[in-house]
Amino acid sequence: MNNGNPGAALEGVRVLDLTRLVPGGFCAQLLGDLGAEVVKVESTQPGSLLGGGARTPFFTCVNRNKRSLALDLKSPAARDILLKLADRSDVLIEDMRPAGAAALGVDYDSVRARNPRLVYCSLSGFGRTGPRADTPGHEINFYALSGLLSITANADGSPVVPGAQITAFGAGGFPAAFAIAAALIARERTGRGQLIDMALFDGTVMMMGLQAASYFSGGPMPAAKNTALNGLFPCYNIYKTADGRWMSMGGLEPRFWKTFCEKTGRPDLAARAFDTTAIPEVADAVAAKTMSEWVEIFADAPACFEPVQTFEEVFHGDEQVRARGMVIDIEQPGGASLKMLGNPVNLSDTPWRAAAPPPELGAHSVEILEQAGFAEQDISQLLEQGIVLQK
Repeated sequence: MNNGNPGAALEGVRVLDLTRLVPGGFCAQLLGDLGAEVVKVESTQPGSLLGGGARTPFFTCVNRNKRSLALDLKSPAARDILLKLADRSDVLIEDMRPAGAAALGVDYDSVRARNPRLVYCSLSGFGRTGPRADTPGHEINFYALSGLLSITANADGSPVVPGAQITAFGAGGFPAAFAIAAALIARERTGRGQLIDMALFDGTVMMMGLQAASYFSGGPMPAAKNTALNGLFPCYNIYKTADGRWMSMGGLEPRFWKTFCEKTGRPDLAARAFDTTAIPEVADAVAAKTMSEWVEIFADAPACFEPVQTFEEVFHGDEQVRARGMVIDIEQPGGASLKMLGNPVNLSDTPWRAAAPPPELGAHSVEILEQAGFAEQDISQLLEQGIVLQK
């Protein structure tokens, strides 16, 4: 069975999604977008992190192109079901600490013994090794421990916490999907699956690449407002407009900075792109006009001078977002549509597709068990005992 995207890059790949949080859910969604058949295992218990029925934005943003199997995970029978599903899967993704996976009976050693071809992706906060291996953590903690918050700060030095889940999506889900694809290719050569040990902390540290390289080469200790990318120079900064909006200036290249200076009426600043004392003068120039005026002035004069947009402007007015398919509408049962963000991975011959909306809890339980080889009588018994929920 495919997920409604025949001929896709990952058609025929079966994924068992045991994740509870955004990074793992996003990883599995990326695979589903590219044609993998993803089974999302959820708990029947309300309030459980592993499901429970709530279809909040937290859930819907990372769970399209999946089928839902709802289980009473406290039941011993659930362990047998999970193992049988793992037996027929190519990939298993979980985001628990090792003890949690072992309690469900789906730790790496247990499933590998039954299915040596399985690619097992463990996506946790700090990974499986090191002194923090069992330490809980959230996005803000990874920002702090990686050094990111030491270089993003207000004028008074207080750290500025990013308002988006940069780690969850960019340093967690994306590299995990990349690792899974690599492991599947390796399996074609070796015939064996393997363990993928992914840590959100590692991914966030990786994002410090440029600053770390500068530090390793003997440069100054990166800190707030002292690097080229966080407000040290006038040519790479944020400026307030006359109407209280903001513009971003990314004119690191001389030609862009020159255009900016000419269009703002300050050609005399062209030689001062990296002169920190010029920042107040640039700020005064930008403050002379409104954001919309600057957008119009620079419409035909590329200078990497762009507005700080609101969500309304991004998702309802930005033609580039629309042209790239980064906001999509998925039809749901009953005819209503759901808006979601698109997938930035665009393959020319095997494109991604939003084939199915995020599923209702247990919407596919029976068909999943049937395909796993469970007899009709056994499925009926599991339903009667409340071990399996079918919506």
